[in-house]
Amino acid sequence: MVKDGNLSIPLYVAPAANGASDANSAVASQPGLSAALDGWLESAAKTRKSLQSLLIAADD
Repeated sequence: MVKDGNLSIPLYVAPAANGASDANSAVASQPGLSAALDGWLESAAKTRKSLQSLLIAADD
């Protein structure tokens, strides 16, 4: 799909079907976003703890 070299986003992306005025409000209103964020934060904490233990072991 070539649009004469024009990379304008509206030429390639259709507006949201739910009538949201911008992408951020459409994403934020999806169910499960809070749960996904909680899971990501928990995973990040576990990764950080694991990395710290590896760095401590490397110093020994």
